[in-house]
Amino acid sequence: MNQNENNENAITLQQLNESPDFELSLEPETGSSAATPLPLSAESFSAAIENATELHFNSYGTAYADGCICCPETDEHWYKFTTPQSSNEKENYTIYTTGELNTVGQLYDCCGNFMEEVDDRAECGDINFRIVCDLDTNTTYYVRVTEKNSNIGNYTLMITTRRLVDYVKINDGSNTAIVLEKGKTYLLPMSPNYNYPSVAGAESLKPFTVSLSPTDATEQTVIWFATDSSVISVQSGATEDNITYQAVTANNTGIAKLYAYDRLQHGQSAWTYVAVVNPGEDLVKATKITLDKSKLELEVGESGTLTATISPKNATGQKVDWVSKDDSIALVNPNGVVTAKKPGTTTIYAKAMDGSGVVAECKVSVKGYYYIVNPKTNKVVNILGSYLVDLANGKEITLYDKSGSNEQIWRIDNISDQEECFIKSYVDQAYGFNAYRSPTNNYNCNIRAIEGNETDAAVHFVLQDNGYYKIELANYPGYFLTATGSENGDDIRWQTANQGDFQYWYLEIADLSERQSIAETVVSKVQNCSTDLIPSNKKTASVAVAQAMLDLGYPVSFVAGMLGNIVFEGSTGQFENSNYANNPEKKKDYLIYMDTEYNGTDFYLNNYSNKTIMEVGVDSTYNMLCDLENKSNGTWKIDGSRVGFGLGCIQWTAERTLALVNAYREINNCSDVITTGQACQGESLLMLRELGSPEYNSIISSWKTSNSGLLDSTSAASSAGQALCESYIRPSDPTGSLASTRANRAASIYSAIAI
Repeated sequence: MNQNENNENAITLQQLNESPDFELSLEPETGSSAATPLPLSAESFSAAIENATELHFNSYGTAYADGCICCPETDEHWYKFTTPQSSNEKENYTIYTTGELNTVGQLYDCCGNFMEEVDDRAECGDINFRIVCDLDTNTTYYVRVTEKNSNIGNYTLMITTRRLVDYVKINDGSNTAIVLEKGKTYLLPMSPNYNYPSVAGAESLKPFTVSLSPTDATEQTVIWFATDSSVISVQSGATEDNITYQAVTANNTGIAKLYAYDRLQHGQSAWTYVAVVNPGEDLVKATKITLDKSKLELEVGESGTLTATISPKNATGQKVDWVSKDDSIALVNPNGVVTAKKPGTTTIYAKAMDGSGVVAECKVSVKGYYYIVNPKTNKVVNILGSYLVDLANGKEITLYDKSGSNEQIWRIDNISDQEECFIKSYVDQAYGFNAYRSPTNNYNCNIRAIEGNETDAAVHFVLQDNGYYKIELANYPGYFLTATGSENGDDIRWQTANQGDFQYWYLEIADLSERQSIAETVVSKVQNCSTDLIPSNKKTASVAVAQAMLDLGYPVSFVAGMLGNIVFEGSTGQFENSNYANNPEKKKDYLIYMDTEYNGTDFYLNNYSNKTIMEVGVDSTYNMLCDLENKSNGTWKIDGSRVGFGLGCIQWTAERTLALVNAYREINNCSDVITTGQACQGESLLMLRELGSPEYNSIISSWKTSNSGLLDSTSAASSAGQALCESYIRPSDPTGSLASTRANRAASIYSAIAI
C-alpha cells in the first residue's frame, strides 16, 4: 500500500464497532477441512501403512474395497494400490467413496508425502469425497480414509480410470426461471436421451432437458434434487414395468433452485430456477431488491446476516439467490449469513431468481491484520529484529517505515468484557506487546509470550476527539504507548499522558493479498532472468530462495542481495569440489583431510566431490557428518585439522552442513531419497532460520537502518549484497573484491526483478 494512501484506507476501532455484528475477534475458523494436514514422520507413516489393505485393478481399470468405521475417534483405514503399467507415463484416476458416511480421503505417495485431501460431502447422489489426479504408471500410492462427524457405518472405496462427467447442463445452461403450475407433477429426464415412461398423475409436458459432457463419459445418468421442498419437491419411483423415474411436484407458489447431479460426481453439477404460480396466473417478476446493509465489516471467523426485501410485494419469488464474488474472503449461505474467511474485500450479491436480472449488492470488508500507524510520522510499529525474530527472549518495539515485513503486522484480540485487548505479532500469535515490570518514570515496551490474561500485555484503545486512539496499558491506567524517539522512530515506550501527537495511533488494514501478488510477480521475473544474471545451474535455487524470502515479507532489494551471492556459490544439493588438479592451492585443509584421511585415500573425492545429494542420498551424508561430529567432539577439528565440506547453494560448511542435512531430512521425512525441489526447500528453510537467529539477525536491521527511505532501490540491493557477503555467506576475502562483485550483481538482479 502506498504511503499516500494511509489516511484514505485508515480504519479505527470505533468504525469497526459501529457494525452491529462486530466482535473483536480474529481467531481463524477451526476444524476446516481445507487446512493441509501436517506431514507424517517417516516412523508414523511406516506404522500407519504396515497393515494397509492392498487393492488390485480389474480389467475395467477399477479397484475397490468395502470398509466399516466402527470407532470414528480412532479408526483410520489405509489402502495400498499400484497403478498398472501403461504406454503413458501418467494416467488420470478418480478416487472416491460411496455410502452414507461423511468420509475424508487423503492421498499419499510411496514415500509418505501428502498429495491431496478432499472432504466434499454431496447433498445428493452416491459420491462422498472424490479425488481426481494424474498418477504415474506402475507406481505405488496410499489412501487414508477417516470419518469426519464421529459416525459409524459402511462405505465403499473406488479407484478407477473410467471417464467421469465434467459438467452437466439443464436447458442448455439457461438460468431463466422455468414456470410450473401449482399442484402439478412433471417428469424429469434422467439422461440426455431419456425415454419418458407413462406415469399416472405426471404431466406429459416436458419443460426440462439435460445434457452431460463429455458424451463418452462412462456414466450418463443424473439425479435431481430440490433445496426448498415447500416450493418444489423431487420424488423417485418405478413404473409397473420396473422403469425408474424422477418427478418434480409444484407444491406452493414461489421460486426455488432445482439441481441435477451426475450420479458419480460429488457436489453441485448444474441448477436452474423453478417458479411455481397459481393456475391461470403469470409469473410476477421482481423490479427491485433492497438490502438492510450496503456495507458489512467483519473479523476473520466472524459472521453477519444480510436481509433482502423484494419489490413488488406480490412478486412470485420472495427469496433471493445469495452469491459471494470471492468465497475465499467471505462465504454466504442461502439464508444470507456471511462468514469471514480471510482479510480482504469482496461483494455479496442478492440476485432475483425469476430471470429478471435484478440484483443488489453489499460490500464486505474482512479485517484480520493491521499496521499500527503514528499519524505524526506516518510510520508503523515494528519489532526490532529480523523477519524470523527470536521472540522467546523478547524484542524491542520501534517505529519504522512500512516495508511490508511480517514483523510490522499485528492482530487485535479481545480478551474481556472490559474491552481489554492483546496486540499480537503476526510472526507468532503467542507473543504480543508487553511492559517491563520495573519502571521508574515510564515503562519500556517489548514483545513477549502471552500466557492467559497476562496483565502486562493487556491494553485499551481509548478514542480521542481527533478520531485517533491512545493505546493504554490495562493494568497501569494512565500509561500510553508513545513514540519517544525522533521522527526516524527509534523507541516506543509506555509513558504518562499528554505526550502530544506521539501518543496517537490509527489502524490500517494489512493487505496480505497485495504481498502475495508481489511475490508471484517477482518470482516470475527471477525465473525469466537471463543467464548472464542468474546462470541456469543456479536458477532453481534462486527461484526457491526468492519465493521463501518474499513469502516472509523480505524487501525485494534484500532478496536481490541474497541472489547476488547465490549465483557465485554452489548449486542446490551440490557437494564442494575437492578436485583442484589445476589449482591445488585452492584445496582447503578440511578438503585435504576428507580426501586423504577420512575412510581411506580419495574417499570424499570419489564418492561425494562435485556430486549432488540427489545422486548420493541423504543417509550416507548424514551418517558421515554425525561420525565427524562425534570424532571431533563437536569441534569439527581432528588432530589439528578442520573436517567437513561445503554443501548446497551457499556451500554451508562443517556444523552448518549438518544443520542443512537435518533440514533436508525434515523436508523429506527422513527418507534417503530427496528431489531437487525438496533440497531447495531445505536450503531455503535453513537460510531463513539462520537469518532470524541471534547470530545473524542484526544484518537485516542494520541494512534497513543504513538504507532508511531507500529500500526500493538498486543502491539498497547493492548494500544488501555486500552485507550478506561480509556477514552471512563469508567466503574467502569477503570484504575485498568478492563483496564488490556480488554487490554489483545484486544491483543488476534488482533492476531485472523489481516491480
